[in-house]
Amino acid sequence: MSKESSSAALRAQALAELRAFGADVDRLDGATAIQLGLNRTDLRVMELLNRHGPLSASALATAAGLTSAAVTTVIDRLASRDLVTRQYDAADRRRVLVEPTRRAAEVSDTLFADLLAGIRELLAGYSDAELGTILSFIRGTRAVFARQIEALRPGQAPALAARPGGRPSRPSRPVAAPGAPAEPRP
Repeated sequence: MSKESSSAALRAQALAELRAFGADVDRLDGATAIQLGLNRTDLRVMELLNRHGPLSASALATAAGLTSAAVTTVIDRLASRDLVTRQYDAADRRRVLVEPTRRAAEVSDTLFADLLAGIRELLAGYSDAELGTILSFIRGTRAVFARQIEALRPGQAPALAARPGGRPSRPSRPVAAPGAPAEPRP
Protein backbone atom coordinates (compact mmCIF):
# COMPACT_ATOMS: atom_id res chain seq x y z
CA MET A 1 0.00 0.00 0.00
CA SER A 2 1.39 3.41 -0.95
CA LYS A 3 1.98 6.10 1.63
CA GLU A 4 -0.81 8.23 0.10
CA SER A 5 -3.37 5.43 0.23
CA SER A 6 -2.26 4.52 3.76
CA SER A 7 -2.71 8.15 4.85
CA ALA A 8 -6.11 8.33 3.14
CA ALA A 9 -7.20 5.13 4.91
CA LEU A 10 -6.06 6.51 8.28
CA ARG A 11 -7.93 9.77 7.66
CA ALA A 12 -11.07 7.83 6.75
CA GLN A 13 -10.72 5.76 9.92
CA ALA A 14 -10.20 8.93 11.99
CA LEU A 15 -13.36 10.50 10.52
CA ALA A 16 -15.34 7.32 11.18
CA GLU A 17 -14.09 7.20 14.77
CA LEU A 18 -14.93 10.88 15.25
CA ARG A 19 -18.50 10.25 14.06
CA ALA A 20 -18.77 7.26 16.41
CA PHE A 21 -17.38 9.41 19.24
CA GLY A 22 -20.08 12.01 18.58
CA ALA A 23 -22.73 9.32 18.75
CA ASP A 24 -21.22 8.01 22.00
CA VAL A 25 -21.30 11.50 23.53
CA ASP A 26 -24.93 11.84 22.45
CA ARG A 27 -25.81 8.50 24.08
CA LEU A 28 -23.93 9.49 27.26
CA ASP A 29 -25.87 12.77 27.38
CA GLY A 30 -29.14 10.89 26.98
CA ALA A 31 -28.28 8.35 29.67
CA THR A 32 -27.13 11.11 32.03
CA ALA A 33 -30.31 13.12 31.47
CA ILE A 34 -32.42 10.03 32.20
CA GLN A 35 -30.39 9.22 35.33
CA LEU A 36 -30.90 12.76 36.63
CA GLY A 37 -34.54 12.98 35.56
CA LEU A 38 -33.72 16.01 33.40
CA ASN A 39 -34.22 16.78 29.76
CA ARG A 40 -31.27 17.45 27.48
CA THR A 41 -31.76 21.21 27.49
CA ASP A 42 -31.58 21.25 31.30
CA LEU A 43 -28.45 19.10 31.11
CA ARG A 44 -26.87 21.44 28.54
CA VAL A 45 -27.53 24.43 30.80
CA MET A 46 -25.98 22.58 33.76
CA GLU A 47 -22.92 21.78 31.64
CA LEU A 48 -22.54 25.44 30.67
CA LEU A 49 -22.75 26.52 34.31
CA ASN A 50 -20.26 23.85 35.39
CA ARG A 51 -17.83 24.92 32.67
CA HIS A 52 -18.20 28.71 32.88
CA GLY A 53 -19.30 29.29 36.46
CA PRO A 54 -22.09 31.69 37.43
CA LEU A 55 -23.81 33.36 34.48
CA SER A 56 -26.65 35.82 34.12
CA ALA A 57 -29.85 34.42 32.67
CA SER A 58 -29.31 36.39 29.46
CA ALA A 59 -25.73 35.11 29.07
CA LEU A 60 -26.96 31.59 29.77
CA ALA A 61 -29.73 31.96 27.18
CA THR A 62 -27.23 33.15 24.57
CA ALA A 63 -24.74 30.37 25.34
CA ALA A 64 -27.47 27.69 25.24
CA GLY A 65 -29.24 29.12 22.21
CA LEU A 66 -32.48 29.65 24.14
CA THR A 67 -34.99 32.46 24.39
CA SER A 68 -35.21 34.37 27.67
CA ALA A 69 -38.55 32.70 28.44
CA ALA A 70 -37.13 29.23 27.77
CA VAL A 71 -34.05 29.79 29.91
CA THR A 72 -36.25 31.09 32.76
CA THR A 73 -38.26 27.85 32.60
CA VAL A 74 -35.04 25.79 32.63
CA ILE A 75 -33.65 27.76 35.60
CA ASP A 76 -36.94 27.30 37.49
CA ARG A 77 -36.85 23.53 36.88
CA LEU A 78 -33.21 23.24 37.95
CA ALA A 79 -33.79 25.42 41.02
CA SER A 80 -36.73 23.25 42.06
CA ARG A 81 -34.33 20.26 41.99
CA ASP A 82 -31.73 22.17 44.07
CA LEU A 83 -29.25 22.11 41.18
CA VAL A 84 -28.95 25.89 40.70
CA THR A 85 -29.50 29.03 42.72
CA ARG A 86 -30.05 32.65 41.79
CA GLN A 87 -27.66 35.03 43.54
CA TYR A 88 -27.26 38.77 43.28
CA ASP A 89 -24.03 39.79 41.56
CA ALA A 90 -21.70 41.25 44.20
CA ALA A 91 -20.40 43.79 41.65
CA ASP A 92 -23.88 44.87 40.48
CA ARG A 93 -26.77 44.16 42.85
CA ARG A 94 -29.27 44.74 40.02
CA ARG A 95 -27.90 41.72 38.19
CA VAL A 96 -28.80 38.15 39.15
CA LEU A 97 -26.43 35.27 38.48
CA VAL A 98 -27.37 31.62 38.12
CA GLU A 99 -24.89 29.22 39.67
CA PRO A 100 -24.72 25.49 40.30
CA THR A 101 -25.31 24.36 43.86
CA ARG A 102 -23.10 22.14 45.98
CA ARG A 103 -25.61 19.35 45.35
CA ALA A 104 -25.10 19.78 41.56
CA ALA A 105 -21.34 19.37 42.03
CA GLU A 106 -21.86 16.28 44.18
CA VAL A 107 -24.21 14.73 41.63
CA SER A 108 -21.77 15.48 38.81
CA ASP A 109 -18.82 14.10 40.75
CA THR A 110 -20.72 10.89 41.50
CA LEU A 111 -22.01 10.39 37.95
CA PHE A 112 -18.75 11.12 36.16
CA ALA A 113 -16.11 9.84 38.59
CA ASP A 114 -15.46 6.62 36.68
CA LEU A 115 -15.55 8.34 33.30
CA LEU A 116 -13.03 10.99 34.36
CA ALA A 117 -10.79 8.40 36.00
CA GLY A 118 -10.78 6.37 32.80
CA ILE A 119 -9.93 9.38 30.66
CA ARG A 120 -7.16 10.48 33.05
CA GLU A 121 -5.71 6.97 32.91
CA LEU A 122 -5.89 7.00 29.10
CA LEU A 123 -4.17 10.41 28.92
CA ALA A 124 -1.41 9.24 31.28
CA GLY A 125 -0.30 6.80 28.58
CA TYR A 126 0.68 9.57 26.15
CA SER A 127 3.91 11.55 25.98
CA ASP A 128 3.86 15.34 26.27
CA ALA A 129 4.40 15.61 22.50
CA GLU A 130 1.47 13.25 21.83
CA LEU A 131 -0.73 15.18 24.27
CA GLY A 132 0.18 18.38 22.40
CA THR A 133 -0.96 16.75 19.14
CA ILE A 134 -4.18 15.53 20.78
CA LEU A 135 -4.88 19.01 22.17
CA SER A 136 -4.19 20.59 18.78
CA PHE A 137 -6.61 18.17 17.11
CA ILE A 138 -9.35 18.73 19.70
CA ARG A 139 -9.00 22.51 19.49
CA GLY A 140 -9.03 22.39 15.69
CA THR A 141 -12.09 20.14 15.71
CA ARG A 142 -13.90 22.48 18.09
CA ALA A 143 -13.10 25.41 15.77
CA VAL A 144 -14.56 23.48 12.81
CA PHE A 145 -17.65 22.67 14.90
CA ALA A 146 -18.02 26.35 15.91
CA ARG A 147 -17.93 27.43 12.26
CA GLN A 148 -20.51 24.79 11.33
CA ILE A 149 -22.79 25.78 14.22
CA GLU A 150 -22.61 29.41 13.13
CA ALA A 151 -23.37 28.44 9.53
CA LEU A 152 -26.45 26.50 10.69
CA ARG A 153 -27.96 29.33 12.72
CA PRO A 154 -31.37 30.46 11.44
CA GLY A 155 -30.98 32.77 8.50
CA GLN A 156 -27.39 31.65 7.86
CA ALA A 157 -27.87 28.34 6.05
CA PRO A 158 -30.18 27.24 3.27
CA ALA A 159 -33.06 25.02 4.35
CA LEU A 160 -31.81 21.52 3.66
CA ALA A 161 -35.29 19.97 3.63
CA ALA A 162 -36.54 22.22 0.83
CA ARG A 163 -36.98 20.87 -2.67
CA PRO A 164 -36.63 22.88 -5.85
CA GLY A 165 -39.48 25.33 -5.90
CA GLY A 166 -39.17 25.92 -2.14
CA ARG A 167 -41.63 23.26 -1.00
CA PRO A 168 -40.52 21.05 1.89
CA SER A 169 -39.98 17.41 0.99
CA ARG A 170 -42.57 14.94 2.25
CA PRO A 171 -43.68 11.45 1.40
CA SER A 172 -45.71 11.36 -1.80
CA ARG A 173 -48.33 9.19 -0.07
CA PRO A 174 -49.07 8.13 3.48
CA VAL A 175 -46.89 5.35 4.81
CA ALA A 176 -48.92 2.34 5.91
CA ALA A 177 -48.40 0.79 9.31
CA PRO A 178 -46.52 -2.52 9.27
CA GLY A 179 -48.86 -5.29 8.10
CA ALA A 180 -51.53 -2.86 6.86
CA PRO A 181 -52.31 -2.67 3.15
CA ALA A 182 -50.85 0.34 1.41
CA GLU A 183 -53.26 2.95 0.07
CA PRO A 184 -53.48 2.90 -3.71
CA ARG A 185 -51.92 5.77 -5.59
CA PRO A 186 -54.39 8.27 -7.06
